[in-house]
Amino acid sequence: MLSIILHSILAILTTFGVAVFYFILRKGKKENSIMKNIFLFYSFLLGYHLSLILPFLFSGGDLKTMAWGYNLAVVFIFLLVSAFLMVEFSILGFSRRKSRTVIAFFMSICLFVVLLQIYDFRLPVILSSGFILWNANLAAAWITALAGFVAAMIFVVVSLRNWPANLNFNEKLKNVLLVIGLFSFGVSSIMHFPARGFTQILLAFVFIYAGTIFFTAAFLVPKKKELRVEENNESGFAEDLSK
Repeated sequence: MLSIILHSILAILTTFGVAVFYFILRKGKKENSIMKNIFLFYSFLLGYHLSLILPFLFSGGDLKTMAWGYNLAVVFIFLLVSAFLMVEFSILGFSRRKSRTVIAFFMSICLFVVLLQIYDFRLPVILSSGFILWNANLAAAWITALAGFVAAMIFVVVSLRNWPANLNFNEKLKNVLLVIGLFSFGVSSIMHFPARGFTQILLAFVFIYAGTIFFTAAFLVPKKKELRVEENNESGFAEDLSK
């Protein structure tokens, strides 16, 4: 089953990401809320992949069990987007109260989506190519797709609009990798959830692989320490994320 194999590889890559951020958190001398939420982002991303893989493996490909696994996967999608929204809110300086209000509203949308999928319960379709068409309610699928896409594009737009001119090479590389990674995740979301054919599913996997690789690689770029004559607030998202 091609989709299950591809999700399994992604689960392995994501597990590596979870380990990377776990050790970053352990290494930090003080609590870093941004890195903590990125760790949660990767943990929920791993939960998403496992929710699609394990029901297939344990049920022997029973379509009803796989459909329930997809419903759980959607919950993980909203959780991981919530974690990343908290990263964005932190960088943008939102108050804790405002951030929690937005997240509570966002998770109420998640509840609506899951209830809609249960009400209009649909079985996935296994294509001859080996790809799985999850065949979710179209309205629920588009809400889920837009949730991931909009969250990713907020990061991309804000990062590009506030791109500082005085970054060193390592910081520029980190910023570029982050932007490419989040852009890829966003496009993957739009392609994957409302997918109704082979091409959309294929492109979704291409972009989610790109997103996982580039986003993780950004945090493996070593931080270059250099003497600065002036300290200012124009260090960009890459500097904020590396604190």
